[in-house]
Amino acid sequence: MFFMIGFFPREKEIAMVPQICFHCGSYGSMHVFVRYNQLVLFFIPVWKGKKEYYVQTTCCGGLFALDPAVGQRLERGEDVSITAADVEPLNVPRVCPHCHRPVHEQDVYCPYCGSRL
Repeated sequence: MFFMIGFFPREKEIAMVPQICFHCGSYGSMHVFVRYNQLVLFFIPVWKGKKEYYVQTTCCGGLFALDPAVGQRLERGEDVSITAADVEPLNVPRVCPHCHRPVHEQDVYCPYCGSRL
């Protein structure tokens, strides 16, 4: 007798919220993802672990951790606006304060608008 059992990480997009980015100030979409570990027995999902919610912005490419209460509301399908108080930055690029485009860390001048950073 043998058992097929495994513990696998899963990621699923639960919502796309169009709004103004709280990092760069540009209008874009915020893709909300949920990540969790799942116990699988004979290819049947048996148990889901702790859920973590993340927000990926399309305008500047920032990655933010989302408050679990807001993530659960979005997962239920409620209409929720994400604010800067609901997120914690994880991987956020440097943004030009004048044109709000992502720039490299070593840039002194913005390659898009030419203003000093």
